[in-house]
This record gives sequence, C-alpha cells and structure tokens, in this order.
Amino acid sequence: MSNLYIFLTISFIILVAIFYAIRRGLQENKADWEHPVVNCIDGWMRMYCRRFQRLHYNPLNIPEKGPVLVVCNHVSGLDPMVLLTACDRPLRFMIASEEYYRPVLHYLFRLLGCVPVERKGRPEVAFRKTIEKLKNGEAVALFPHGGIHTDDDVHKPIKRGVLKLAQMTGASIVPARLTGIRKEGNSFIPLFLRGRVRLQVFKHLPASFIEQENAKENLGDLLLGKISSIEN
Repeated sequence: MSNLYIFLTISFIILVAIFYAIRRGLQENKADWEHPVVNCIDGWMRMYCRRFQRLHYNPLNIPEKGPVLVVCNHVSGLDPMVLLTACDRPLRFMIASEEYYRPVLHYLFRLLGCVPVERKGRPEVAFRKTIEKLKNGEAVALFPHGGIHTDDDVHKPIKRGVLKLAQMTGASIVPARLTGIRKEGNSFIPLFLRGRVRLQVFKHLPASFIEQENAKENLGDLLLGKISSIEN
C-alpha cells in the first residue's frame, strides 16, 4: 500500500506540474500560431528570455497586418527566440536547411512556418517561398549576414537578398541589433548561460529605402553597430 501511495503521490505532483507549466505557457503567449502546442512553447520561450536571459528590449512594433522584413545581426542560436519574444505576431524565419531538418526540431520549425535555405543547392527555391509569404502579408525574419557573425569577426557584407525581397514585395524593413549574449559565436552554449541580453530596435525603413545610395552597406553597418541610425 505504501508503494502505491508513493506512486500515486508522485504521479499527482507530476500531473499538477505539467498542468501548471502548460497553463503558464498559454498565459504568457502573445503571438497566435494557430496551434495550441506552438502557442504554449511561445509562452515558455518568452518567460525564458525575460527571466533567465534578463532580456531588455523595445518591442518590434510591426503592423498587425501586411508584409514586414525583420533583419538582425546573428551572434548565437538564441537570437531567433529573442526576436520572437519582442514580437506579438508570428515571425517566419529563413534558416539553413541543415538546421531545419534536425531530428525533432524539424517538426517544430515546420509548425513555425520556417523556410529552409539550401545554401549550397538551390537557394532560389527558398527565395520564392519567402516572396510568397510576404505577398500573403506575413512577417519574415532573417539574418542577412548569412550565418553567425560577431562584431569581432572579419567584416562580412550582408547578402543582397533582403533588399530584393523588399523591392519585390513592398515590405518594410525593421532593423534590430542584439548584444549582451554570453559566448557569442556559438549556437548552443549561450542557451545555457545566463546573460543580460539587449535588443535594440531601430526606426522602420520603407521599401523605398533600397533605392538609396549605399543602402546595402548602411544596413549592414547598422546591424553591426558601426552606425547608430539610417536616414530615409
């Protein structure tokens, strides 16, 4: 009887903990992913970023509807979670195919509406899918340096794709910059180290910004902290 009592007690505690975790996740959820599991994960992620990573941020403040391109420097595997925490609508990420097809994570990435990019194969397929999402009025996030790139790395220009996407869809561009992440340059270690993460969101840029002289260079410099603003 005592063993049964212990088993039932432990089972009850586990069930209560699971119920509480799900309830808290749904309470903290902001973006509607149209899937209860993803909405719950959204809430957990926001709690993790705000409390464990001590995230300080300005909301992205993107419109409720219409095409938007969120662009940010890329210093770790934590970066997508920070951007999602700062946004109250779903963000569709363009991510490398080798990350997209990881076991287990592939299912989540698919639910999140991520677009896999075959960097060594046919990247134009991902480009077309992203254009389709933007023309459907969705918000897309990407890291235009093409991979993890810290401020101390050898300068790497951003890819022209972000400007082409804005040109072809009329999407506004929302630049943002991440700092305060520990062990920058690594994909997974920063997830387990408590940081003081800061997300700086800059003035939104209209699609017409791409017509400016040196638009590509200025946007890249803004993301890397070399300039503090862009006039448009």
